[in-house]
Amino acid sequence: MDFLNVEWLSKPAWMWLGFFAIVGVLLAFDLGVLHRRQREIGVRESLLLSSVYLSLGVAFGGLVWWLLLFRISACPARSQAGSSRRVSIPSRRLSSIILFFCSVFFSSVVWY
Repeated sequence: MDFLNVEWLSKPAWMWLGFFAIVGVLLAFDLGVLHRRQREIGVRESLLLSSVYLSLGVAFGGLVWWLLLFRISACPARSQAGSSRRVSIPSRRLSSIILFFCSVFFSSVVWY
């Protein structure tokens, strides 16, 4: 079971497997149980399903954050946490430029 602790994209493999398993189960539940028959859903059902999926995503992100920061003390990425949290000024400028262009693009797509 050592393969579960192998780092992949700077996260343990068990975290990625858990993520893909949850996404697969939710997809099968949504398509197989909730929307078995083709029909138009109303605003109420759409808002309810969106809030459920959003809360599940936030809960999973909170669980991963809690596990990585507080529960896993032998995580190799934790020893490098101080160096990886520092972000250089050019990368902050680049991220703000990308955010600006995305907001301009999506505002023009919505209004025209």
